[in-house]
Amino acid sequence: MKTTNILFQLILIIFLSSCINPQKLLEKGDYDRAFTGALNRLKSSNSNQNEVDKETLIKALEGIWQKDSTNIARLSNSATEKDWDKAIDLNQKLRKKLDKAQPYTRAFDSRYNDLIELENGFREEIFIFYKSRGLEDIEKFDLAGKKVIAQSAYNNFQKALEYGTDLETDSLSNAMFNKGVVNYQVDVSTRLVFGIFDSEIDRIFDDIDSYSRGFRRIFFERPMDDVDCVMEIVLHDLDFDLDESSSTDKYERRVEDGYETKVDTSGQEIQIPKYINVSGSVTTTTFRKTGSFRVEVNIRSKSDNCNLSGADFWTELEDVITEEIREGDERALPNNSSSIFTEELRDDDEMAEEMAINLYNQVVDYYF
Repeated sequence: MKTTNILFQLILIIFLSSCINPQKLLEKGDYDRAFTGALNRLKSSNSNQNEVDKETLIKALEGIWQKDSTNIARLSNSATEKDWDKAIDLNQKLRKKLDKAQPYTRAFDSRYNDLIELENGFREEIFIFYKSRGLEDIEKFDLAGKKVIAQSAYNNFQKALEYGTDLETDSLSNAMFNKGVVNYQVDVSTRLVFGIFDSEIDRIFDDIDSYSRGFRRIFFERPMDDVDCVMEIVLHDLDFDLDESSSTDKYERRVEDGYETKVDTSGQEIQIPKYINVSGSVTTTTFRKTGSFRVEVNIRSKSDNCNLSGADFWTELEDVITEEIREGDERALPNNSSSIFTEELRDDDEMAEEMAINLYNQVVDYYF
C-alpha cells in the first residue's frame, strides 16, 4: 500500500509539472504563474534545467515589471484617493517578487531601490497633500468657528500621519481634535409622571454619558458653560389598563360508577358495571395588564454646532395571566387544567422600570 501511494504521488507530480510548465506559461504571457513556477523549480531542482528556469524567471519578472510599473504610475496619478493606497500596495508586492528572485539574478537590484525611492517620494507627496488640506481647514475654522471644520482638519492631519510624520502635524492634530469636540448636556424630567421615583429614572439614564466617543462628549445632568446642545428628556403619559375576560366550557361524560349484583340463568351471582352521566365546567378568566409610556426629547441649541432635532418615543408592555376554576364532577373534566391559582400580575413599578429602560434604549439608538 505504501509503495502504491508513493507511485501515485510521483505520477501526480509529473502530471502537474507537465501541465504547469513555466516556459509554456511564459509563452502564453502568463507572467505571474511563469515566475512562480520557475522560482519553485529553482528552489527544488539541481538538474541541468536551472539555466533555462533562470532565464524564464528573468523574462517573466521583466513582463511583471512592465505591467506593474505601468499600473503603479497610473494609480499614483489618479485623482481618486483610494487609488493611491493601491499604488503603494502594488509597489510593495512588486518589491517582494524582486526580493524572491534576488538569489538567482541581480539584474533587478537597481530597480528594487528605485521602487523604494518611488514609494517614499509618493508617501511624502500624499503627506503634504493631506497636511495642506488640514491647514486650509484651520483657516476656515478661524473664520467660521464651526466645530465640524475643526473635525475635518483633525481627520486630514490624521490621514497625513498615515504616510509620514512630524511634530507640527501631530500637535496640530491634537489641537484640532480638542476644538472639534461637541458637548451635549442631558437632563431628564419626570414632572409629568406620577407613580415613579426620580431616583429610578436617574439610575436608568445616568449611563448615557458612556456613549461619549470621538468628538461627542455627553454630560448627564451636569450644567456646563461650554455646552453646544441641551437634550431634555421628558417622560410622561405613564398609564396602565387592566382588562378581564372569562369563558366557560361545559363537559358531560358517561362514566362507570360501581357495580350491581345480578343472578344469571344458571343461578350464579355476577357483577355488572353501573354507568351514570356526570357533568362539570371549567371557567377560564384571563387578566391582561397593559402599560404604556412615552418620552419627548426637546433639543435646545446653545451654539451653531448643535445639529440634533427633537423626537418622540413610545413603548408598551403587556402582562397576561390565566385562572381556571373547575366545578362539578371531576370525572367529567379534562386533565389539563387546574383550579390552583398562584400567579399574580406584575406590579406597576416593575413594569414602569422595564418600559423606562426600553425608552432609554430607543433614545440612545436614535441619537448616539
